[in-house]
This record gives sequence, C-alpha cells and structure tokens, in this order.
Amino acid sequence: MMITREQIATASAGAVLLSSAALAVRGAVSDPRPGRACMAIRVGFGALALVTIARNIRARKQANDTANSALREGYTLGLTHATHGFVFPPPDSQS
Repeated sequence: MMITREQIATASAGAVLLSSAALAVRGAVSDPRPGRACMAIRVGFGALALVTIARNIRARKQANDTANSALREGYTLGLTHATHGFVFPPPDSQS
C-alpha cells in the first residue's frame, strides 16, 4: 500500500494539533508567561484547519471514486446486455 501526500499531511497536522494542545495545557498550568499558551493555541487552530482541509479532500476523492466506479459498472453492464442481445437474438415469435 502506498502512502499518499494527503495521509502524510493529515498525520503531521494531527501530530502538531496534539502537541500544541499539550503545550497549551502546560503553558496554562505551569508557565507564568501566557504568551506561550496563546501561541500553542494559535498553532493548534492552524493545524485543525489543515486536518479539516485534508479530510475534506479525502472525502471528495472517495466520493468521486465511488461515482466513477458506479458509472463504469453501469457502462459494462449495458455493453454486456447489448452484446448478449446481438449474439443470442430473441427467437421470432410467429404464432
């Protein structure tokens, strides 16, 4: 299985999101300077946006793949039906 850019982007943005959440908690609890906690929260929101974008791209790609596969299956079924009608024509109904 091949790892795609979207998977790498999602994994790295998720790691940044978790680490920024940990830094925000640490900064809010123990650090007397609130600037670090604010910076960690800002980085976390940026990573959250990247995760959302990557997941939307992946969902759109899966929807397109599903639609293309359904179209391909319908086309194949139609060709099979038409070919079957040409190879084995229905008998003439003469009564």
